[in-house]
Amino acid sequence: MSLAHKVVKQQLNEAKTTIVAGVDTAGYESHQLNSPTGIFVDTNLDLYVADRMNSRIQVFHLGETDGKTIVGTRSSDITISLRGPYSIVLDSDKYFYIADYTNDRIIASGPNGFRRLLGFNKIASNMYQSIRPTKVNFDVHGNLFVSELYNRRIQIFDLQNDSCVSVPYTIQTTYSSVLTNGHPRFSRTLFNPRNYHYEAVEVTVHETDFYILTANSSVDLYGHVYKDDFHRFNPSKNLIAWFGKCCRKDQFKFTLELQANMKYILVVTTYDPNVTGPFSIITYGSHRLNLRLMGDSPVGNLLMGMDSVCNRHIYPVTVRLMNDTRYIYVVTTCEQYQTTGFLINIFGRSHVHFQPFNISPIIHSKYSSNLTVVNPTYRKDCLSESYYYETVRLTIFTTAYYTFMGDFNQGMDMYIYKNQFDPWNPFENRVKNKTFSCATLSRITLSAELQANTTYILLVTTMEPLQTSSISITVSGPADVTFERFIDNSAYCHVGVPCDHQAKGIGLTLDDILRLELKRNATINDQPFVIKISAVLTTIMLFVGVISSAFSLLTFQNGNLRTVGCGLYLLASSITSLLTITMFAIKFWFVVITQTNISIDLSVLQGGCKSIETLLKLFFYWDAWLNTCIAVERAVNVYKGVSFDKEKSKRFARWIIFILPICNSATAIHQPLYRHMFSYKNKGEISIDPLFEIPQGVVIGTDTWCTTSYSQSIENYNTVILFIHLLGPFIANFCSALFIIIRSARRRAEVQKQQSYRKHVREQWKEHKHLVISPTILLLLSTPRLVISLLSGCVNVTNHLWLYLCAYFISFLPSVLIFILFVIPSDLYRKTFKESFFRLCRRKRRSNQV
Repeated sequence: MSLAHKVVKQQLNEAKTTIVAGVDTAGYESHQLNSPTGIFVDTNLDLYVADRMNSRIQVFHLGETDGKTIVGTRSSDITISLRGPYSIVLDSDKYFYIADYTNDRIIASGPNGFRRLLGFNKIASNMYQSIRPTKVNFDVHGNLFVSELYNRRIQIFDLQNDSCVSVPYTIQTTYSSVLTNGHPRFSRTLFNPRNYHYEAVEVTVHETDFYILTANSSVDLYGHVYKDDFHRFNPSKNLIAWFGKCCRKDQFKFTLELQANMKYILVVTTYDPNVTGPFSIITYGSHRLNLRLMGDSPVGNLLMGMDSVCNRHIYPVTVRLMNDTRYIYVVTTCEQYQTTGFLINIFGRSHVHFQPFNISPIIHSKYSSNLTVVNPTYRKDCLSESYYYETVRLTIFTTAYYTFMGDFNQGMDMYIYKNQFDPWNPFENRVKNKTFSCATLSRITLSAELQANTTYILLVTTMEPLQTSSISITVSGPADVTFERFIDNSAYCHVGVPCDHQAKGIGLTLDDILRLELKRNATINDQPFVIKISAVLTTIMLFVGVISSAFSLLTFQNGNLRTVGCGLYLLASSITSLLTITMFAIKFWFVVITQTNISIDLSVLQGGCKSIETLLKLFFYWDAWLNTCIAVERAVNVYKGVSFDKEKSKRFARWIIFILPICNSATAIHQPLYRHMFSYKNKGEISIDPLFEIPQGVVIGTDTWCTTSYSQSIENYNTVILFIHLLGPFIANFCSALFIIIRSARRRAEVQKQQSYRKHVREQWKEHKHLVISPTILLLLSTPRLVISLLSGCVNVTNHLWLYLCAYFISFLPSVLIFILFVIPSDLYRKTFKESFFRLCRRKRRSNQV
């Protein structure tokens, strides 16, 4: 009864239930539970409860209502921290197997303490890698079954007999000592006072192998094995194995693989506090280990420490001090923010001089701001909810530990990133730190070691989605820290969802413009208004473009118009315009249909992704360059005048028409190699437990989009090619239009000097306006294509959707309006079209009469 915060039992033939653990109200006391979800009963009828919201495992012995925390917060032993444990099961040796839900892992205990059996050392980098374990259990063969919530599956892990290497029971090393009242003390249990005497023994390994470390004593011992360093005031840091039980001769026994040239520390203490006595350490294996006594603390310059006064028992400290050496004696209190007077008595053969010494002045730096609705958002845990955040660049002048204290009016989170913060991958570059929070004050404290001359990003966000708040941060450390707020605009540089995304390339395609507007698995009638309008415009453009290209073909198939290169260019342009507008319509409906129909085969999607956009660009560039050739030849015709060579013009035109598609293909031949279908899952959440707010991942749909992924060198190459294909025709058309008017007017003015230059310009415009109108209109229509093709991939299209959509559609108007641009303005072309059209109509009537 999770929501009732209790465990009940019921006889099979009775309706009456009896409470065996918990009460009707949630709580943290030993007789209370808070949202329990998993139980296990062993052969002694002891009840083990996964007290999920309290993040602990409780055991209730038969007939008792007060539980004991054996794993998790406030455990009487150093175990392991849990977050939302969902279920627990014990094996035949009474070792624990725990589904640690929120930490996304399966935890198992053993002779060397607790270890991660399955899952991630930290929160998974994205929710699709998460396992979110809920239930664990064994079958009769010892195989382990794990139920995964997010992946909606049950996995089985086979039992591997004799999976550990056999270690020969050959005594290699012995070490003996005595724990006395003069030994330093620490807290073996994290929360209890530091009343455990200990001795630290350094273990030197010469050969990488498996070893057994065990101990004998007349008192109950407890052993800890550390890697690299042992911190007496943080006994869980660097801890790799720990074990101890009462009332046994073999106090602890570790079977470990120890690496050569690595530093290990074996800390021997007692199971009960304030106990002293002799002990011996014995090592077994194929190789010898060297064991030697270490000082009080292997870190820093600590010579001797004594904190037994916290238990009101004052013990003298004997230490040997050297002449002409400065020593620092640090006095502090057992409780934080506690003040008191103190007296130090020193006994020895020589006089000792005391002088107050400020070892490290603390400098405080402050930063204030506000999280509002105008702040950017990101998905903190790669889930569906968005959180407001603010990023602050930190300048560190001195390498040291710094403490960040936030004073907030609402619950907040702080994270530090090294070099840069990517909102699409919030787990990347995150700096390891320690975070402390206070339940009664709106305060959170974060401590981390920061390096000088390194860029760090402080991210401030909220604990609740889309929550606003004021921010006040104080940084304490040995040096000043400067703050610089900056805004990250990379949120729109990607396709996909956080932790499952791909960076966009330069330029906007139709996929980029419509990506966030199209509804999945919906008909065209159910699509947004912008999609319907786009479909109508595409159909109209296709219809008009086909008619325009057909009329243009009808006009320029006349041999009289192909006596110069311009006529050949226009005939070829009529064909490329038809191909361009047809491919444009295919592109639009490919994007729409592939998003509204998820049953299309992936090979079809891949083929369309690689070929359609590439062919569309080839036809578009081919058409643009042909139009440019028309404008350039007309300018050459005006320049040459009567000396213009028509045969040479035709010969050049045939070669250019043949070479253009080859050159265009050479510049775009790499495109299909970098275009592919990118699929990602959109997941939402439903709460399966409103009290504990545990979400269940629900796949809303799988989106598949055609994307490009270029390396930096290819990206630079594409930028150059874009400039050539778009700026080349743009500049050529612009210069040709200006040259035609200015050159014609100047030549006329040289011959007819009685008229003003302005009058000559007007007359030349009237005579050659068709030569100017076409390149001018092409110039205007090509401008939007130039702009959107060179835009950064980080543009937020949704803010100006209609602007980008109109620009994209306008860029294809030259292919649609070829008849209007080149035939209508020219009297000769218009007359030829009428003759060809009427001839075709007469031929059609005669064929019908026959």
